[in-house]
Amino acid sequence: MHIAIGYLAVQLVMGGGDVAADPDPSGAFAEMSQRAGGQAALWAAFGCFVAMALWRLVETFLGRVADGEQSVSLFQRVSAFSLAVINAGLGYLAFRYATGQGVEDGEAVAFTGRLMQTTAGSALLLIVGLVVVGVGVGYIYKGANRKFIDDLVGRAGGMLRKLGIAGYVGKGLVILMVGILVLVATARSQPEEAAGLDAALRTLAAQPFGPILLYLAASGMAIFGVFSLAMVWRAKM
Repeated sequence: MHIAIGYLAVQLVMGGGDVAADPDPSGAFAEMSQRAGGQAALWAAFGCFVAMALWRLVETFLGRVADGEQSVSLFQRVSAFSLAVINAGLGYLAFRYATGQGVEDGEAVAFTGRLMQTTAGSALLLIVGLVVVGVGVGYIYKGANRKFIDDLVGRAGGMLRKLGIAGYVGKGLVILMVGILVLVATARSQPEEAAGLDAALRTLAAQPFGPILLYLAASGMAIFGVFSLAMVWRAKM
């Protein structure tokens, strides 16, 4: 999925700011559904995301077996639960596209608009924005300080370290931008601006030196995807 998002982001630059699919998870699933064998791949993705969500829920309450620790910190529990929610959401998206339903951008905008009409809803969006910002900062910190090495079994070679640093920092910057957009949109009461990854990348493309920045963001997402493939064999469970 990360590699597909990176590809679509590059197409956004090459296509002059207009591509058939948005460079976000929905766009990646939409692109997949149009390919040969796409439906089978989407069902497989749905199963994988559900399994990931359940694994993170178990980790939330029991911690990691590989760590061998009797106690699990609150930060680790919150982090695991946040990843469970994210994977559950991705599983839902994969299910929608696998069943041919897709997702309309207007649905999210309308729902966000209804939240902004109430104090409680606006407070919830602010919390969501702050959490997303925190996740982005966490990715950047984890990459810049090579903390991802703690998640690996065995010794990490130079190439794997470089992939991890570039992937975590690149993805973290993109996520950070998404959180900032949510906070700004909530402060302005403009639900159409409280969008996700696609809006963040398009906003990035509209800035001075936007194409260069977008290429860097796309590279970061794609590199994180390559690093994730390496994690299949090296991740602590």
